[in-house]
Amino acid sequence: MSLKSNFLTSLGILFGIIATSGCGGSSDQPSSTNKPASVVDKNVEPVKAPEVAPLPVVAESKPGAVVPIDLGAGRPAASAKTSTEGVTLVPANWAEYVKHVVPEGGKKFTLVDAWATWCAPCKENFPHVVEMHEKYASKGLQVISLSMDDLSDSKAVKEATEFLVSKKAVFKNLIMNEAQDVAFDKLAISAIPSVFIFDSTGKEIRRFTLEDPNNQFTYAQVEATIEALLAGKPLPEFKKDSKPAEKTK
Repeated sequence: MSLKSNFLTSLGILFGIIATSGCGGSSDQPSSTNKPASVVDKNVEPVKAPEVAPLPVVAESKPGAVVPIDLGAGRPAASAKTSTEGVTLVPANWAEYVKHVVPEGGKKFTLVDAWATWCAPCKENFPHVVEMHEKYASKGLQVISLSMDDLSDSKAVKEATEFLVSKKAVFKNLIMNEAQDVAFDKLAISAIPSVFIFDSTGKEIRRFTLEDPNNQFTYAQVEATIEALLAGKPLPEFKKDSKPAEKTK
């Protein structure tokens, strides 16, 4: 074969290799298996991105302030405290109440006075509770008032707070965060006022209730019991009397 023939043969082979490599080119009907990733098939409907709910709009607040989000909208805030002039009314369910009656701050005993705004005798006798706090707090007595008002009744809560403020009840004031009938059942009483005394471990050691119509207690008896406890003396016994039961709700 001549030199010219060899040259033409080699040139034909070179053109054949370039035509079949596909590098940088495309045919009129490209194979789907060789389609570049950036090519979109016009015959296939694109997949829509899932819709995302817009984030809630948070009200503007002052720099550094935390805006709380009410996750329990429509329900009463059981942990909310009502405070006025140094008097705070704290909601407490039964388990929390049991913890509260354990004396704190080195106190030896706890006196709990169960009352309510709808109970006239309760409010009439409440000044005695304040007096016992003033007389015996420094000697080891912790005083707690326990409101039996309905926590969901904002008017009653406001009235209870105002009453405590008017009486200068600057001690621990709780309001039962339980259904009213449940609260009475757990305290094992059917009427108020009722007074409970607990030792340093939170164990009840004496109660004064109106369960026996022929044995109605007085706050003088409550104070005599407190004095005996703080003095380390035996608990006094009281004679039964025949006074009628005080009216309750």
